[in-house]
This record gives sequence, C-alpha cells and structure tokens, in this order.
Amino acid sequence: MITLTPITWTVRSGPAHDGYGAPYDGVATVQRCGDEAHVSAACGRLPVDAQIELCRELKGMGFSAIVFERVKDGEFCRCRRELRKPDAN
Repeated sequence: MITLTPITWTVRSGPAHDGYGAPYDGVATVQRCGDEAHVSAACGRLPVDAQIELCRELKGMGFSAIVFERVKDGEFCRCRRELRKPDAN
C-alpha cells in the first residue's frame, strides 16, 4: 500500500496566461512543507494580483501560510504571510 501526495507545483502568471502552453511572464516553484507553501526558484514577474490569486488558491487547498523566498543582491530574503484567520477566542 502507498500514499502519493503532491508536494510540488509550478505556478505561471501573465496577462495572456490561461493554461498550460499559454504565454507567461513569470514562473516559480511552490513546495508543500507541512501546512506552509514555500515559493522559490522564481524567474520573471509575479505581480501583486497574481500573488493574491495564489494566496487565495493555496488557502482553499488548506495551507496556513505562504513563504516567499529569494536571493537578491546576494542576500537571502524571506517573506511569510498567514493565510488562515486567527481563532475568534
């Protein structure tokens, strides 16, 4: 018996992108790490509207947070966003 769980996705974005094979302006890898989604290995543009859409999709898949990771000017940058609303206790 086995369990096969998807843990890695490729996200593509762009104004004319509407599915596999369509043109895109940016691409990144998304990896599941527990209930967090880590976005890395990006190339091109992932504008704010695409980031919002990505957050919405990942929240719908049950992720609690999204973590954007990149190296800029030789420095590691990490930005974490919560996706779930805190309990109302």
